Amino acid sequence: MRTRKYSEQKGKCFVCHKPMELMQTQLAHRVPQSKINLDKYSKPVIHHEDNLRLVCSLKCNAAVLVRPGSIGETDLMLSIEKKLGIVGLRRKIRQKMPNIYNKNGHN
Repeated sequence: MRTRKYSEQKGKCFVCHKPMELMQTQLAHRVPQSKINLDKYSKPVIHHEDNLRLVCSLKCNAAVLVRPGSIGETDLMLSIEKKLGIVGLRRKIRQKMPNIYNKNGHN
């Protein structure tokens, strides 16, 4: 994955566009891999290549983030779910098991 992203980005940081050495890069999640997001979207969605960018530093890593709850986050996650063929899966599960989701604070 890292090598493919490096090639796609032509060896440059996604944020500041500085040239990078492959082994000094960081894979940054646009929607973070927090427990809440992993529960909300699932591991395959959060770790999908469309949610990852190569960056050169922690400063650039922080700049990659999509604002939580934004249309950008929703659009990105829906796009990935479509590619994985799981669109609407969470909604269907929630409808079948509403007590579990409401008890755990999920909507």
